[in-house]
Amino acid sequence: MNKPLFAFDLNITQSCNLRCKYCIQDFDKKLKVMDPTIIKHVKQKINFLLENKAFRNIYDGVVVFFWGGEPSTQPKIIEDFIEYYKDNDRVKFYIYSNGYNLKGLYPTLLKYKTQKIFNNENKYDLQISFDGTASHDEDRVDINGKGTASKVKKTIYELASDNINFGIHPTLALKNFDKIFDNYMEFKELAEELFICDSYSPTIDYLTDYSYLTKEQLEAVKNKITEQVKKIAKYEIEYYKKHNRFFLGWLNNHKALCGAAYNLQAVDQDGSVRACHGAFYLNEKDKQELTFNSIFYSNEIFLEKLLQTYNNFHKYSNYIPDECKNCYATYCMKCNTAKFSNSKKTDKYEKWSDYTNQGYLCELYRHITKLRYGLLKLI
Repeated sequence: MNKPLFAFDLNITQSCNLRCKYCIQDFDKKLKVMDPTIIKHVKQKINFLLENKAFRNIYDGVVVFFWGGEPSTQPKIIEDFIEYYKDNDRVKFYIYSNGYNLKGLYPTLLKYKTQKIFNNENKYDLQISFDGTASHDEDRVDINGKGTASKVKKTIYELASDNINFGIHPTLALKNFDKIFDNYMEFKELAEELFICDSYSPTIDYLTDYSYLTKEQLEAVKNKITEQVKKIAKYEIEYYKKHNRFFLGWLNNHKALCGAAYNLQAVDQDGSVRACHGAFYLNEKDKQELTFNSIFYSNEIFLEKLLQTYNNFHKYSNYIPDECKNCYATYCMKCNTAKFSNSKKTDKYEKWSDYTNQGYLCELYRHITKLRYGLLKLI
C-alpha cells in the first residue's frame, strides 16, 4: 500500500481577478505575491525531504498546492515549479482556480496533461470553482460586480475538449439554498455531456458567521432544503437505482476528517509554515498558535519541527468526540481551523478537534440525513 504524499499549501498570491461575496480575502489591504526567495527555500526543503529517510518512512513524496488569491494570476510561478520537477515522479501539483481566466496558465496545463508520477497519478490536478449558474452569478462576481458563470462554464468546456484533467468544486451560501435544484440539474447536464463531475456536492459556506440565526430562521433554511430535495427526488431515485448512490453528494455517506497539520502544512507570504491555508485568515493569536515552522529554518530544524508536528497531530487524526460518534448524521464536513478559531476550549489539540462546535451546521447535516432516509424508503 502506498504511503501518503505530504502537501505543501503555498500562498503564492493574495491577488484575485474576482470579488466573490463569501471570500475571506481582505482586498482593502495591499496584496502581495510570494517572494522568489521563499519559493527558492520551498524547493530546497522539498529536495531535502525527498532524500531524507525519516521523511520517506512516512511519505512517498510531496504534492504542492497552489493557493491564493487566484493562483492562475501567477502562471509563471506555477510553470516554473512544474518545469523544475517535471522529471521527478515523487512530486505532483494541485492547482486551485476560479476558472475565470486561464489564458496564461493554459500552455502549462496542455504541456503536462498526460504526465504521471510514480503511482500513475496525474502530475497535476486542477480544481475549478463553479457553483452552478443560479448561485454562481449571485456570489462569484468580477471586480465590477457582474456574474462570471458563463465565462467559467466556457473554461470548463474548453478544458474538457482538450482532455485536461480537472474537477469542479461548488460552494453554496445559505441565502442560495433555494437554487439547489437549478444547480443540481446543471451539474447533471455537465456530467452527462462532458463525463465530468460525478456528483453535485456543494460545500456549505461555513466560514460566514451565521450565529445570529434564530431557531425560526434555521427552520426556514431546513425547509428550503426539503423543498429542493423534493424537486430532485425523482431524479435521485432514478440515479440511485442505476449507480447505487445519490448524485446530490449531501445524501451519501461522507463524514470526512481533514489531514491538515500532519499531512498538509501551508507556507504563508512571510515564510511561516502554518496548519493549513485556513490559518492565513485567523486572528493573530490563533494564527501564531497554528504556526509550526518556518521555511527559513535549516533543513535539520525544519525536518525536526515537521516530524514533531506530525506526531503531535497524527494522534488526533481519527479522534471523534462521543457526541459525534452518537450522532446519526451520515454526511458531515469538518474544518479543523474553523473549529479552532471558534472553540471555547483552551488546549490546542482539543480546540483543533472541537467538532461539536459547528453551530447550525450540525442541525443541517442531521436534517439532510433525515431526507436521505426518506428517499431510501422510496427506492
